[in-house]
Amino acid sequence: AQETPGVTGGKPFLDMRAAAFLALCIAGIVLLGHIHAQETPEADAAPEDASSVVPSPNAHTSVLFPDSLDGKFVLGQVVDILLGFHNDGDRAFNVTTMTASINSPTDFNFFIQNFTAYHPNAIVAPGEQATLPFKIRPDPNFEPDREVVLALTVKYTNEAKESFGTVFFNSTILFVEPSSSFNTTQFFSFISLIALAALVGFIGYKVLRHFNVVKGNRGKRRGAPGAAPASVEDFLLSNPNRPNGEWQGRRVVSSGGGKKKR
Repeated sequence: AQETPGVTGGKPFLDMRAAAFLALCIAGIVLLGHIHAQETPEADAAPEDASSVVPSPNAHTSVLFPDSLDGKFVLGQVVDILLGFHNDGDRAFNVTTMTASINSPTDFNFFIQNFTAYHPNAIVAPGEQATLPFKIRPDPNFEPDREVVLALTVKYTNEAKESFGTVFFNSTILFVEPSSSFNTTQFFSFISLIALAALVGFIGYKVLRHFNVVKGNRGKRRGAPGAAPASVEDFLLSNPNRPNGEWQGRRVVSSGGGKKKR
């Protein structure tokens, strides 16, 4: 039997193309994984540098939020921060930088908002203490009643040019809406209730008015009180303001076959 040209030779050719395509896919996956592995250490470089700054054993810090003693902050308002810095060493400290950031409570390396650094450049002599103010303005578009982490850091140097850093606050806080503001959801709910009440009142008014009109028409047809008089004479007789006997006399004249009353 004679072999058909191209049949036996076509299968190896197709297998080679499939193998080449598979090899290219594997090479692409390996290359993407290599690039991702190189980018990951660079993303973590910032937290490592921040954690390399250690506090001085001669520096003691405290923090106070004058407008919020319960850890709740009003959205859209400036947050006042007071840093208490105490130097119990024998060398002066120069407080150079104060920083603040809002981080995710589940991943501290995820920054929700990073604030501009403040440079007080305040000298705290040995045995002295100082109170340094710091202000931040959180984003007013934050979701209310959601916990986030507020991190506050102070950096300082001594006379020997040694650098130190202390995280003087690192805890969860809560943003709340202003008490004087009207909640949007409550506003639309209130408007909806007013519209529903107006609609129910309008329908009830129309129904009551409809029944009153039908009842009044039936009363007029049956001669109920208030029905229109059958003739002008009846109307005159039913007039409460007429003088006694005036229309009665005219009625007698009318009933007398047209004779005039003398």
